[in-house]
Amino acid sequence: MNTFQLACFVAVADTLSFARAAEQLNVTQPAITHQIRTLETELGVKLFRRSTRSVSLTHEGATFLSDAGHMLAIAARAKKRFGDPSGDELRVLSIGCHSFSQLFLLSDVLREMSQRFSNIHPRMFSAPFQYLSSMLDNGDIDIVLAFRSTEHKIRSTEFTELAEVPVVCAFPVGSPLSGRGPLSISDLDGMKIILSDPLRVPERMRSVQRELTASRPLGDIHFSGSPEGTAILAAAGYGVGILPQLLLPPDPQLDCARLLDAEPLSFGFYCRHADDEPLKTFIRLIRRNFSPLAG
Repeated sequence: MNTFQLACFVAVADTLSFARAAEQLNVTQPAITHQIRTLETELGVKLFRRSTRSVSLTHEGATFLSDAGHMLAIAARAKKRFGDPSGDELRVLSIGCHSFSQLFLLSDVLREMSQRFSNIHPRMFSAPFQYLSSMLDNGDIDIVLAFRSTEHKIRSTEFTELAEVPVVCAFPVGSPLSGRGPLSISDLDGMKIILSDPLRVPERMRSVQRELTASRPLGDIHFSGSPEGTAILAAAGYGVGILPQLLLPPDPQLDCARLLDAEPLSFGFYCRHADDEPLKTFIRLIRRNFSPLAG
């Protein structure tokens, strides 16, 4: 089934004449007859009742007329979308990150991008770093916002640091830990803890996680699949959440303190080739927005 067959069918249905349909489409009458017979064979039904004096739609033909009209309209819309030479070329900007918490940091940047580029279409992915690095290697993604990785190498890319991010302990407001300032691992002895999925945490955090779990009973350890989940469990009183401060969502029920035993994490981006203006502008904007966090 193709659009020419459908156009022939609709023309005959509108005019109830093979001759007038041929004239309308600027083709020969035998061509119209051939397209209708081919369409009827494909559908397995008769679409028209024909005699030497008249042409009329069968019940099946009348039922199919609405479908044919819809299919022609969809084809015309698709052709118009991709065939307008005056329209701006669509630019998909693919952005990867460890977690959706990082995506919320981009709202101001993406708002400004939409004002500068009318044809920009951001597409965002959240996945463990090993998957994002493969996507970047294969050219399936433009840029990855991430903590620096030494385990996974990305070909032909450089890491650009945007900020050094402390690791923090998150707990409910009014907790005995509130107001004590920076905490050490020993300060958390006897307390339940909430840790993120090891596949999604920066490498430098894994040694801290191992130390925190070494002497704790299993019942005192909660694992969460995301920083958002860690924050929610911490606010609900399930334990002390351990996560990078950058990924701690704003919550009036949460307090936090820096974890002294964890080194600050290097947060930035990996990008293969900033070879067009939208991507170059995006990089300039994230540098500007993250500059207050640096250091």
